[in-house]
Amino acid sequence: MERSLLIVHQGALGDFVVTFPAILLLQKYFQPIDALCESRHGQLAQQLKLIRQGFALETAFFASLYSEDIDPRVQPILIRYSQILLFSFSERLEQAFRRATRARVDRIPPRPAVSEPIHVSEHLRQGLIRRGLVPATELEPNLQALVQEGRCPTPSRPDPVNVLVHPGAGSQKKMWPLPNFLRVAAQLESEGLNPEYLLGPAEHRLGRHLFSAGGRSNPVHILSDLRDLLNLLQSVGAFIGNDSGVSHLAAFLGLPTVVIFGPSDPVRWKPIGRAVEVVRAEVGCDPCFESKPDDCDFAQCLEQITPEMVIQAFRRLLTRICPSRQAPRV
Repeated sequence: MERSLLIVHQGALGDFVVTFPAILLLQKYFQPIDALCESRHGQLAQQLKLIRQGFALETAFFASLYSEDIDPRVQPILIRYSQILLFSFSERLEQAFRRATRARVDRIPPRPAVSEPIHVSEHLRQGLIRRGLVPATELEPNLQALVQEGRCPTPSRPDPVNVLVHPGAGSQKKMWPLPNFLRVAAQLESEGLNPEYLLGPAEHRLGRHLFSAGGRSNPVHILSDLRDLLNLLQSVGAFIGNDSGVSHLAAFLGLPTVVIFGPSDPVRWKPIGRAVEVVRAEVGCDPCFESKPDDCDFAQCLEQITPEMVIQAFRRLLTRICPSRQAPRV
């Protein structure tokens, strides 16, 4: 008997990408899997063959799920599925789906409570087991094995010559100073590697500083379409960036990835991939981005990270994935 599943996700890119290992796990027990999410996220997941079809959550009649009067066009779509899974904190949204369909509806919070020192992907795996969506015999620790088994759709690259550097992030508080990225890029270039910069559509200010600081000599990609971003990530050999949705996507695709963490907690948010290095300063305070986002006037967790620390992390990645290649000297 066909077990069809509709996944509902309301979050930003990083929150959505961190569910990809869970979707890989669900593919073993449900077919087809579709998603109701932001339209560009659905297109990305469809291109990665994680889902069959995406529905745009921002469409007016789907938006009616947040009101008392659900648009009648919603129900004919929902009745196609034997099960609906919400990655959401909203009990109200869960009740709306229960009113609109007779299918089984389950809801898993998209991330654990701030007080829980558990990775988001492991939280999701445990939620799938608790709700009986996957059997308790699924023991892959924090879903890392699913990615390392090669189920992510991009093949490994043995020689990361082109290195994509992303100095942006969804929050200013997660952004390592741009001059440090320039120093890292200069070091990589001096060792025969080819650094390229990536900027998002809201990061034009960074672009102006990048050009004025001498970064014009390296390719600069300013992208707004996630399909273009996916194509770019698939064309390079490694990635260096802040804690962001792009870093999660790069790691999932199998790119050797160095991620700079400041106020967010890598225990909870370290990207999952075949080769990931986290750089975070040893400071006397706990990660505060989720628990106390407005209390920190001096981001010492970022200020104390040096370009040398990032280069060293990149060198460890090169040693791990292609030990015959000389790593950048520090």
